[in-house]
Amino acid sequence: MDFVEAVKYLLEFAGYIRTETMQKFQPERQTEKIEETKQRKDIPKEPFVLPSKSETSRRLYGYLIKQRKLSKQMIDFWVKKGILYESGTYHNLVFVGKDTEGIPRFASQRGTLDKYGKPFKGDVTGNDKTYGVNLVDQNSDTLYVYEAAIDAMSDMELREDYQNNILVLGMLSDGPLEKFLKDYPHIRKIQFCLDNDLPGRQAAKKLARKYTLMEYEVFVRLPPMGKDYNAFLQYKKENQELSSLVEKERPLLTETKGTNIQKIEKMVGHRNIVPYQIAQAR
Repeated sequence: MDFVEAVKYLLEFAGYIRTETMQKFQPERQTEKIEETKQRKDIPKEPFVLPSKSETSRRLYGYLIKQRKLSKQMIDFWVKKGILYESGTYHNLVFVGKDTEGIPRFASQRGTLDKYGKPFKGDVTGNDKTYGVNLVDQNSDTLYVYEAAIDAMSDMELREDYQNNILVLGMLSDGPLEKFLKDYPHIRKIQFCLDNDLPGRQAAKKLARKYTLMEYEVFVRLPPMGKDYNAFLQYKKENQELSSLVEKERPLLTETKGTNIQKIEKMVGHRNIVPYQIAQAR
C-alpha cells in the first residue's frame, strides 16, 4: 500500500471511518494496479547486445591468474572458445552463453575489483534466461554442472580435462539445464559440481533426485575442501607453492629461527593453515 491507503486502512481497522469508504477506495486501487501491470507488459523487451570488447585482456588475465590462481592455459582455452572476454568500458569479465548454432543468447558480467569491496555482478540486459554459459563436446555423454563459470574453469584445471560438456547454471536455475539437455540429447550422465554450502547441497540433492527419475546417470561432486571449486584450487596451489619455498629455504631455517617461513607465507598469500597433503579432486 502507499501511505494514504495504509492510513485509511488503519483508521478503518480502528473504527474511525465507515467501511463503505474503504470498499469504494479498494476497487479503485485494484483497477490502477491492473492498468500498471498491463502497461509494463506492453513495454518491449530491450535487445540483447554484448558489451564492447577491450583492446587488451590485461586485467582479465591479471585477475584470474593472480587472485583466482587459474593457469594461463585454462584462460586461453575459454577465450579462444569465444565464451570469455574483457569488456571495454568497465573491464569486467564477460561470460557468454551460446545456442546450438553458436549464436550468443546469454551473457553475465563480473567485476575484477574484489580487493576493494563487493565485486560487481550482473546479467547483460536482454538475456534469454533459458541459456547458460556452456561448452559442448559432441563426443562425450557426460555433463558437468556448476554455479559459476570460474568454478567450472577451476574444476577443469583440477581434473586436467578439456573434453567434456560444461554448463553454468548461475543462480541455481533449472531452466538452462532443461534447455541444454533438450538441445543435446546425447547427454546421458550428469555430474552436479555445486558449492559445498547449504544452498548448494540442497540444490544438488533436489536436482539429483529429479534427473535420476528421468533416467539420467547422476553424480554429486562437491568440492572436498572450501566453499567451491575455485577456493579448493587456491588452497591446493598456495600450499604447493608454500611447500616448494619451504623446501628451498630449509637449510637456513635453523639459523634464522623461522623468520624465513614468515616471509615465505607473506609472499604466497598464506591463509593461516599449515601445509598439508590435499587429496586429488575426483
